[in-house]
Amino acid sequence: MASIRVDYTLFFERPVSKKEGKMFVPVDLDCNKEELMEYINNAILDTCSDFDNVVSGKAIVHYFGATFDLHFYIQEDDECQITIH
Repeated sequence: MASIRVDYTLFFERPVSKKEGKMFVPVDLDCNKEELMEYINNAILDTCSDFDNVVSGKAIVHYFGATFDLHFYIQEDDECQITIH
């Protein structure tokens, strides 16, 4: 197991505002892309569950020397839709 750093910004519906933060997500060193996205998805949902009215957000994932941007949207059924940029 290792940890990757995720810098995130959450956007709230009411009142319209944002919150920035950092989290460390434990991942298996030999995980594939789908497993990596599952780890990140679960961490984002856990973080969002700590707040009311989160509608979307963005994150920068620092993955063993590489970085990539994510945009995510929280759906009404509390599922998280992630898009990699």
